[in-house]
Amino acid sequence: MKLAAALVAALGFAVPLTAAHADDLSDAFLAVMKNPTDAAANLNYARLAEAHDKPRLALATYERVLLNDPTNEEAREGMQRLRRELQPSTTQFKAEIGTSWETNPDNVSSGAKSEPGLFGSLAVRDERSAGSFAWRTTGEVSGDFVKDMSSLNYIYAGAATGPVIDLMPGLTIHPAIGLGAAELDRMLYYKEATFATTFEGLFGGAYESFRLRGGYRHYGPYFTADKGYYADAGAKFSVPRVLGNQDLIVVSPWVRWSGISGGITTLNLDEIQPGRYWEFGAGVDYYFNLLNDLVMGAGVTSHERYYSAILASGSKRRDNYTAPEVSLTLKDALFFQSDIKLDYAYQLNTSNDDSGVYHDNVVSLSFIYQF
Repeated sequence: MKLAAALVAALGFAVPLTAAHADDLSDAFLAVMKNPTDAAANLNYARLAEAHDKPRLALATYERVLLNDPTNEEAREGMQRLRRELQPSTTQFKAEIGTSWETNPDNVSSGAKSEPGLFGSLAVRDERSAGSFAWRTTGEVSGDFVKDMSSLNYIYAGAATGPVIDLMPGLTIHPAIGLGAAELDRMLYYKEATFATTFEGLFGGAYESFRLRGGYRHYGPYFTADKGYYADAGAKFSVPRVLGNQDLIVVSPWVRWSGISGGITTLNLDEIQPGRYWEFGAGVDYYFNLLNDLVMGAGVTSHERYYSAILASGSKRRDNYTAPEVSLTLKDALFFQSDIKLDYAYQLNTSNDDSGVYHDNVVSLSFIYQF
């Protein structure tokens, strides 16, 4: 008996101990004991264990199958499904607070005035088991404040929620609905409703995602923008170990359509700008470890925007935005998961509309804490 128990423990199984277990489960277990590497016997036992509400027994069995047959699709799907079911609920927060200095915070084409500013944000991500899938809720509150330009003081709050469903091992889909609102200069700037579907996965040890999103935004009566729909598609691809063992490239392309009526603005308060246009853009960032806890980043973000608005010249407005950036991040600066980040970006917007031409230098120092 002791030898049998030791063999069972080594195989990652547990013998059914109570009379409540059906004979078919016991028979399936004995079949596995006769030939522990038999995939068919193991899969049969795993199915019966799930049917008898023994998910941990089933999970151990699926893992055992994959040790001998890494490509077994049923075992991979079963393992992922049960890991999701047994996954504990988690709630994560990310807080950031910092100060900045800009040479042209209101993005004017002439007469720019340098100003310091403060910014901060608090984001939350809650994920909990809902049977064979998870339920994810995200939220964010953020604000930007410019010292002597109250007209640029901006506050945003929003949240989204929806299920996370496994499509195949390593790939999930996350549909979510969301609501958000923003305030500018102590007045309602806009309110919006969104729907997004995000595909996420780990491929070759790197995180990849693709998001489709649509929304409707209504601006307040004090601004030139009015209301309308928008939609975009964006992806994020990570490529680790490009030039060494401790570096990473992140590529983030996107395409966006905005049907928001009303006046065009050059204020970069968020990613969706008022106006009717098509936008094509991408960001490329490279990160590498200078020292154990010091990470340097360099990258560029650029987009081309084609407006439907016709200028006095008779041509349609067209803007190009480019922003190279460098950063230094000291990881675990004060305590675990607390970072200090120093960042510099040069923002240049060119346009066939003279009012849309501007450039800005932005230096920021922030403290980031995840808990």
